[in-house]
Amino acid sequence: GSGSSTAGSISNVNLLGTITKPLTKKIVEIDKSVLKCWALGGCQDERLLKVYCDNDVYNSTTQAIGEESREKCSFLLNYSDLADVYIGVIVFILSFLCLTVCLLLIVKLLNSLLKGAVADLAKKTINAEIPGCPWLSGYICIVVGALLTFLVQSSSVFTSTITPLVGLGVISVDRMYPLTLGSNIGTTTTALLASLSSEPNMLRASLQIALCHLAFNLHGILLFYPIPALRLPLNMCKILGRVTATYRWFAIVYLVTMFCLVPGCVLTLSLAGSLVLICTVVPIIISFILIIIINVLQERKPSLLPGVLKNWNWLPFWMHSLEPYDRIINRLCCFDGSKYTAMANRQDSPDPDQVIAQK
Repeated sequence: GSGSSTAGSISNVNLLGTITKPLTKKIVEIDKSVLKCWALGGCQDERLLKVYCDNDVYNSTTQAIGEESREKCSFLLNYSDLADVYIGVIVFILSFLCLTVCLLLIVKLLNSLLKGAVADLAKKTINAEIPGCPWLSGYICIVVGALLTFLVQSSSVFTSTITPLVGLGVISVDRMYPLTLGSNIGTTTTALLASLSSEPNMLRASLQIALCHLAFNLHGILLFYPIPALRLPLNMCKILGRVTATYRWFAIVYLVTMFCLVPGCVLTLSLAGSLVLICTVVPIIISFILIIIINVLQERKPSLLPGVLKNWNWLPFWMHSLEPYDRIINRLCCFDGSKYTAMANRQDSPDPDQVIAQK
């Protein structure tokens, strides 16, 4: 009894939720009982939107209370005629716009604050290495990222805050990498605290899921950080930064492709069956791996490749360069991107590690 109440009180410690919940409840509310039933595999036809706020009274006196006499919730998007899907789309658009505006305002605010001596001091402090043990600095950043994320209970808030700092050149990409990894550890504490407040019959299952989340992120750090040669996300972001510095539209294409088109194609193929999915995805993955290996060898060990593979000039130009697409997009959008290309090719152009952060 006392243990469960203590767990419940611990799980309710949410600094960010205390600020945001009063506002979000004025916009939309969901029926947590239906959400819980969904997680257990039932109530698939029930509405997630909490239309009425007298569910307890209504459930106990269903025969006595008519639909017209029930008390409707007073949040902004409580339209019983609209399906949950449409309300979800509206909330998504509103939240996306709010997020975009907030990030722009953060960048402008930090840009006005971090200038001159303040910016130089911040750069030297945050990007400093520990004397005698420079390799230890990254691990300390992982711990700091985990602690700060635990305080705000949101990895999205933490990464959204430090990303503009990278764009402004205050934090280097090499320093943000361990901070982000630490944030992935800190965000698991939310699931761990929530699992402690579960009902006794669901405590074991909820703890298992929370620990799986923690173990997955820990294994990701062990795989992609201790060995510098395996820090593939860091190298990939630098490559994307160079490309985006030259072709500004590439950032939007990348986001749409990786977060919309690719998941949509995989989901569609999975509906056709496991065999269709495997026969389609595996050759594509193998092809991408081979292309990456050939590109690396072209840059570092071209002597190991046959003559035809030492460059991609034997392919049509549109298959190994983004220049044709850039001309088409600039023509369609009436946009002159030549100044960005020239800027990216200059030696004094912005650090490409920072460009991907701005995007």
